[in-house]
Amino acid sequence: MNGTVSLLTGNGSIAPFETDPPSSTLQVCVSGGNEVPYSLQNSNITLLFGGPATTHFGPQALHGVVRKPLDEFGKDR
Repeated sequence: MNGTVSLLTGNGSIAPFETDPPSSTLQVCVSGGNEVPYSLQNSNITLLFGGPATTHFGPQALHGVVRKPLDEFGKDR
């Protein structure tokens, strides 16, 4: 999924590099994971920022792994 961010903050305020309204973009890719449909556990995740956010995050994608997602209340399952 990708699109323009609705809010990008730093320390509780709009990030210093961001415009008002926000113009940075974010692309989120989730791949792999368990064979259970719609499971995030053990998935790869890639974040790619565009626009003004690249002055902070850089132009390269940020890679990570979801090992164990939290439940809807922020607790381990």
